[in-house]
Amino acid sequence: MPTIIGTLTVTLFPKIGKNQMSAFFSGYTPVEHITGIGDEAGFATQRSTLGVRRGSSMMMLSLASPDEKKNRSVLIAFAKHIVARVI
Repeated sequence: MPTIIGTLTVTLFPKIGKNQMSAFFSGYTPVEHITGIGDEAGFATQRSTLGVRRGSSMMMLSLASPDEKKNRSVLIAFAKHIVARVI
């Protein structure tokens, strides 16, 4: 996993994941669809945020760091390790 210094914010939405994921895709633009994480995932460069839905739950990960170019790869690598354990 890439190393980076910053602040990671994790927000969980149990049982309302489908609605929250729809709101994520419509509220953050543009959103890049990401495959290989959960049932559905997308990355928004706005606030370096990754939304991941698995079943009926959703998790949003945001990373504030000095190296915005690495945020995407760090969030995706982190999500691949924790999604199955958390949601």
